Amino acid sequence: DEGQPLPDLIMVDGGKGQLNVARAVVAELGVEHPDLIGLAKDRETGGPKSDELKKKGERVFVPGVKDPVLIKPGTAALNLLERVRDEAHRFAITYHKLIRGKRLKTSSLTEVSGIGPKKAAALLKHFGGLKKLREAGVDEIEAAGISRREAEAVAAFLGGPAGSKPGEGTKTATETVED
Repeated sequence: DEGQPLPDLIMVDGGKGQLNVARAVVAELGVEHPDLIGLAKDRETGGPKSDELKKKGERVFVPGVKDPVLIKPGTAALNLLERVRDEAHRFAITYHKLIRGKRLKTSSLTEVSGIGPKKAAALLKHFGGLKKLREAGVDEIEAAGISRREAEAVAAFLGGPAGSKPGEGTKTATETVED
C-alpha cells in the first residue's frame, strides 16, 4: 500500500536465485532498498542414495557477498530465522488450501449453464453442501435465488430427485459429477 512503511528486512526462502529475483522485484518497484537476505538449508549427501540428505545447518545469502554465511543449528539467531520462515510457510499453505477448497466446491456446479462461481457458492452456502442441494427439488433450488431455468439445469446436472425423469434411474452424485 502506498504510504505504508517498508520492512527493514525482507527474508527470502531460498538461495542466490530466489534472492536475485527478490532484488529485481524491489528494484522494479523503485523502492529504496530494504535489507534482503536469502535463507537456504545447507545439505550434504548422507548415504549411498543421492536422495538421502542430511541437514547440516542453514546458509544465509546476502546481496554482494560471494559466500553464504553458515549458521550453526541450535543458535538463537537461527531459531528466530527458522520460526519466521515456518510461519510464512504456514500462512501460505493455509491461504492456498482456502483458495483450492473454494475452487473445488464450486467448480462442478459452474459447468451448469448460467451458474458461475458466485451463484455456485451461494447455492452451496444456502443448502449447506452439495448433498443437500442434490436432494432439493427445483422449487427449493429456485427459492435460493436463481431462475427457474437455472434451478432445473442444476437439478438435472446433479441427478437428484428433481433432476430425474419418470422411469429413469437416478445417477449417484459421484457418477453425475465425474461424467
